[in-house]
Amino acid sequence: MDSDGNQINAHEGWILQIEDTYLWYGTSHKTLTADPATGSSDWLSGSINLFVSRDLASWRRKPAVFSAAGITASTAPAAVAASRRLRAAVKGAGPYRIERPKVLYNSGHRYYVLLFHLDSIDMGLAQLGWAVSPSPYGPFVFQAASQPDGLGSLDLSVAAAGDSADAYLVRSVPGGSLAISKLSPDYLGTQGVCGSLHQHQHQQQPHPAAAAAAAHAAATGMASEDMQGAAAAAGVQGSRVGGTAPSLFAFNGRWYLLVSRGSGWSPGPLQLFVSNGSDPCGASWSPIKHAAAGPGSGSGFDSSPAFALPYRFGGPGRDGAADGCSQSSCLPIYFGDRWNQQGPGSVGNASYVWLPFVPAAGSADPSALQLLNPGGPWKISDYRQPAPSL
Repeated sequence: MDSDGNQINAHEGWILQIEDTYLWYGTSHKTLTADPATGSSDWLSGSINLFVSRDLASWRRKPAVFSAAGITASTAPAAVAASRRLRAAVKGAGPYRIERPKVLYNSGHRYYVLLFHLDSIDMGLAQLGWAVSPSPYGPFVFQAASQPDGLGSLDLSVAAAGDSADAYLVRSVPGGSLAISKLSPDYLGTQGVCGSLHQHQHQQQPHPAAAAAAAHAAATGMASEDMQGAAAAAGVQGSRVGGTAPSLFAFNGRWYLLVSRGSGWSPGPLQLFVSNGSDPCGASWSPIKHAAAGPGSGSGFDSSPAFALPYRFGGPGRDGAADGCSQSSCLPIYFGDRWNQQGPGSVGNASYVWLPFVPAAGSADPSALQLLNPGGPWKISDYRQPAPSL
């Protein structure tokens, strides 16, 4: 609940720390919405909300920072206008999916950039939306939508690299891989795929990413093999569907990539990968065994990853920074959405789970982390690791 006693709706979100204040961005309450142009329906949010806190416990609601109504005919994605099937939606304000909002500060241009998954209800667009604001409190003004590096963009996350200006985008792409790209200096584009992770689909049912790729191909007239070819040309190989809801974060000089094996609104096991170096571009990724422990670990604690926050014990730092976030100074915290698809109120009554990443039990590898459910209330201070002895 927020400071007024109301339910917090900040789903699939992101926390940005500015000095001693935490800003929690996330999508608003989801309602079952139908698209009259296509007949499709799904759970959609109409805006991106903002809540602020000094302690990660008490949250005060601020005005919404972005509305889907800001995506009008003049700023609608080019792929929409090119699609006869979706042309009716361009004449109005959607309905559009706005999902997985992430916010970064660009010090070179002195503005804040909002990135989010922008799509149609039937997942036929597979694009990334960009909006900017001079203030972290918004409002953010829609700039454009695109398929970064010429690839369909589905679930996404971002991360900043230390005190440099480098920032990265990770997203699921057609063809079944997760692609990593360095953002352009203005954070309003990408500079090509610089890394990827390929996984294998173990489920029998089609994964939502595969359905999205097929829908996009149908909407744009692009054959599925052409979509695969575009992915291969961009440096993303693989033909099997990977995980969903990726979350990229840096800790102790390494990069970590968390994904879910869930499908749609349903939860699934979590998988955690660690890079072989301090740069996600060109890195090799190794899976961490037993990446989750405690009650509910087999189903991802009944949740889907929103993001991971490297919480700093010693004070504020640049969000997602790779530099200075060590085992003794930071605690990575998992933020997940419990979509409640089968529960009362379904997705419209979703909630959250926050859990700590700790050194993996029984592992001699110092880079091995494990997401732990203690089985009850927990305190951040309980998981501060001692500084290594010299």
